[in-house]
Amino acid sequence: MKKLLIIFPALVIINQSHAQNVGIGTQTPHASAQLDVSSTTKGLLAPRMTTAQRNAIASPAKGLLVYDTQVNSLFHYNGSAWENLSEGGGGAFALPYTASVDLNTNVFSISNSGFGAAISGSTSNDFGYGVSGFASGTYGYAIYGYAEKPNAIAVYGNADLATGVQGKSTGGYGVEAISTSNSAIKASVLLGNNTNPVIKATHPGVGNAIEATSNTGSGVLGRTNSSSITEAGVYGINNSATTGYGVLGVANSSSAVGIQGNSANGTGIFGSSSGFGTALRGQSTSGYGLLVSGNLRLGGGNTNPVAGAVLTSTDGIGNAVWKQNAVGFKAYGIYSSFIGVPTANSSRKMHFGSELYDYGSNFTPTTSGSPSAEMSSFEVPVSGLYHFDLGINMKLDDTYDDFEVVYAHMQVNRGGNVFTILYITTECCNANLGYEVGLYGSTDATLQTGDLVSILIYQRNDDDATGKLVNSINTYFTGHLVFAN
Repeated sequence: MKKLLIIFPALVIINQSHAQNVGIGTQTPHASAQLDVSSTTKGLLAPRMTTAQRNAIASPAKGLLVYDTQVNSLFHYNGSAWENLSEGGGGAFALPYTASVDLNTNVFSISNSGFGAAISGSTSNDFGYGVSGFASGTYGYAIYGYAEKPNAIAVYGNADLATGVQGKSTGGYGVEAISTSNSAIKASVLLGNNTNPVIKATHPGVGNAIEATSNTGSGVLGRTNSSSITEAGVYGINNSATTGYGVLGVANSSSAVGIQGNSANGTGIFGSSSGFGTALRGQSTSGYGLLVSGNLRLGGGNTNPVAGAVLTSTDGIGNAVWKQNAVGFKAYGIYSSFIGVPTANSSRKMHFGSELYDYGSNFTPTTSGSPSAEMSSFEVPVSGLYHFDLGINMKLDDTYDDFEVVYAHMQVNRGGNVFTILYITTECCNANLGYEVGLYGSTDATLQTGDLVSILIYQRNDDDATGKLVNSINTYFTGHLVFAN
C-alpha cells in the first residue's frame, strides 16, 4: 500500500511536464517555446563531431542540427542531405530572397580582396537585368558605386544589342556617377566592329539627355582615335526642324568656356550641316561667342578660300566669303623692241619688260618682239575696286625738236568691249613742249573677273621724229586691289 502512494505523485509530476513548456535558467519560459534556455553568460551548445561522425548518423531526422569540428560550421539535415549554414546554402539565403529593414548602415555589404568581382550578376533573358537597382526615396541611389582608385562602376556589353549601363528614372537621374579624381563614368565596347554607341541617352521631354558637371575639369571630354574627318570625340545631332542644338555649351563666368576643342594636329571643333541649319554657333552677351587659340580654317559653303584672301561680309546678316586681297603689281621699263614711238601715228600698246613685284601673278610682262595679246596686260583675278598708277617718260633724239602733244590712256577689254578708265595728256597743239615730257596719272575703277587692262601711248612733234620711251623705273604701270565685291 505504501508503494502505491509513492508512485502516484511521480506519475502526476511526469504528466504535468508533458503538458507544459520547459525553462532552463528561467522559471517563466515563453509560451511559444517548448524549451526556453535563458542566460546572459552562456550559450546553447550543439552536438560536436567530425565530418565522418556526422555522415555516420543513421537516418538523421529532418532539421537535425550538429556542429562539424572539421569545417567549423553548423550543419543541418534538410531531409535528403547535410547543408552548411554558414555558406548560405542551408536555407539562410534561399532564392528568391526578399527582406525589408530600417537601418542607417549598409543593408548588404560584400568585400573581395582578390581580383574577382564582389558582386556578379547575369541573366539569359533578353529583357532581364544582370544587376537591377530601385530607389524610391528622394535622395536615394538605385545603384551606387564608390572606388578610391579605379572605376566606381564598370559595366561592359559584349553583344551587338547588349546594354552596358541602363538607368531609368521618373523624376531624378537614371544614372548618376561621382568621382573625386578619375572618370565618373567610363564605358567601353570590346568588339571592334560594333557600330552601336558606347553610351546612349534618350530624353522624350524638355530636359537634358546627358548632363555633366565638373568643378575643375571637363564636363564632357570626348576623344577619338579615328583618322576619319567624319568621326568626332563629341558628335551632336539636332533632328528638330526649327530649333534646338546638337551640342550646347554654356559658360556663366567671364573666364569660363562653353565648348572647348583641343587638337594637337587635327581639328579641335568640327561642325557640319547638310541643310539650312547652323553647324556651329557661338553666342555671348559679354564675352566671346567664339575664341580660337591656334590656327583657324574656314572653307566650304559660300566661302572659297584662296591664298591671300580676306574674309568679308556679303550682306547685312553676316554671310561671309573669302575675297582675294593679295593682288598687286608694278611693271616698269620698256622691252627693247618697243622703245620707239612713231610720230603722228595711231596710238599703240606700251610693252613693259620688267616687274618689281606681282602678288597673284596677274600681270604678264613682254618677253618677245612678237608679243601675244596677254603680254603687258593685267588680268583681273576677282571682281572689285582697283587702284592704278601710271608714269611715262619720253624723249626726242634731237634736242632742237619739240613735242606738240603726248597722251596715254588706260583701256579695259571686257570680252571684246573696249573702254577707257584713265586718260592723261599734255596741252594740245603747243609746239613749245620741248624734246622731253613726262606724264603721270592715277585712277580707281570697278572691274570684273577676266578684264584685261593695258596702256596705249601716242605722240606728235614738229619734225616727224620718233619719240623714245625712257627704259627706267620712272616709266611704270602699277595697280592693286582695294577690296573685292
